[in-house]
Amino acid sequence: MMFTIQHFCREFLHLLGWMNLYHSLFLVLVAVLLRVFRRQPPAFRRGIALLGLISLFVPPVPGLSLPSSKTFAGIGIPVETIEAVVSVGSGGEKIGLPTLLVGIWGAVGAIFLLRLWQQARRLRRIWYLAQPFGNIPRTIALPPAMEVRCSPFSHSPLIFGLWRHRILLPGAAVGWSEQQLRSVLAHELSHIRHGDHWISLLQWCTQVLYWYNPLVWWLNRQVRTLNEIYCDVAARELLAQPPVQYAQTLVEVAETLSRPQWKLVSPLCFSTSLSSLKYRILYQLNTEESAMRRWKPWHLLVLVAVGLLILPQACSLSDAPDKNAPVAAEKQAIEPSKAEVVEFEPLTKKPQLLKMVQPEYPSQAREKGIEGYVLVKALVGVDGTVEATELLKSIPELDMAAVQAVEQFRFSPAELNGEPVKVWVTVPVQFKLKE
Repeated sequence: MMFTIQHFCREFLHLLGWMNLYHSLFLVLVAVLLRVFRRQPPAFRRGIALLGLISLFVPPVPGLSLPSSKTFAGIGIPVETIEAVVSVGSGGEKIGLPTLLVGIWGAVGAIFLLRLWQQARRLRRIWYLAQPFGNIPRTIALPPAMEVRCSPFSHSPLIFGLWRHRILLPGAAVGWSEQQLRSVLAHELSHIRHGDHWISLLQWCTQVLYWYNPLVWWLNRQVRTLNEIYCDVAARELLAQPPVQYAQTLVEVAETLSRPQWKLVSPLCFSTSLSSLKYRILYQLNTEESAMRRWKPWHLLVLVAVGLLILPQACSLSDAPDKNAPVAAEKQAIEPSKAEVVEFEPLTKKPQLLKMVQPEYPSQAREKGIEGYVLVKALVGVDGTVEATELLKSIPELDMAAVQAVEQFRFSPAELNGEPVKVWVTVPVQFKLKE
């Protein structure tokens, strides 16, 4: 059992490493593009950042290479994986480094999920204790089912809820002018129209999965900042305000907000931090109004080109060739008229290991401290003997010892509808030095 877990963790860590490498390279490209196009409209730059976020959910490799019950190309014999783990050496099973690393990865991810649950509970309690806010400007058209409340425990305006959207204002909102309320509510409604609550949920998922990658944390900061700026532009255009006036309103709102003792961080809400507010003010003051909304055809071409870089990785999941397929089967051509369709039925009786031969630890490998496992694929004949072997996972210093041992194994024959049949089985052979 421990060997199976260690094998899974080793393969999973290999997959995670390739994903981390691919995603890191893609995020570096995103960073370069955001730097090059830093003077372009926020909607365009936001699109680039969102493509980087989406790429984190596209696996770049075919998947785990765990042994599975499938048919190898060109061989009309079914394949079965049996529990025939052979261990060489004593000293007991230890938790290997891959298992330890996967455990740490899962534990930190669980901590993030626990933090999410705690924040969601705290936010719900604050909402139920908040007072309804009735001073809504008439010029702001809220959806009929949307509620707006005010709470002294909220340090800044925020929206939360994935399907039922709600707006929670800080206690300072009772003293805001009508213009300040219009600007804040228009900004929060822009978040809802642009689906930023769903984007926030995706960001939390990336932090759970890729908490170890600093580029992912950087990307999430960029996405949050660009979402805020994009909504500022949309709100300002909705209110028909010039950038200087809107920036002045942001300054006035910021002066009424107090720095919180704790911060609500949850995918169920989308709030504004004071540091983000400062950047938003500077953007409104230092950026020309035409540059905020100017959209050119080549912007769309760039987004499409970046998006196409993600697609080949997704297609490789289904198009990747099987490395275990024999070369002869790939080169041999069969005429359609002579081809025979073979349909495999589930075995009525799977092979059972009757005799196991313990491999001898090669002396040179023992002296060099070489450990690991060799994965052997064996063809079990109708009489239960091993007729052929192949190596699925190789350690050159240990291969011969593993194959020689597996060739002496004896099995009970597999049966299909009462008749003995040949079947491939996979046998992991583990070599472990004594402590």
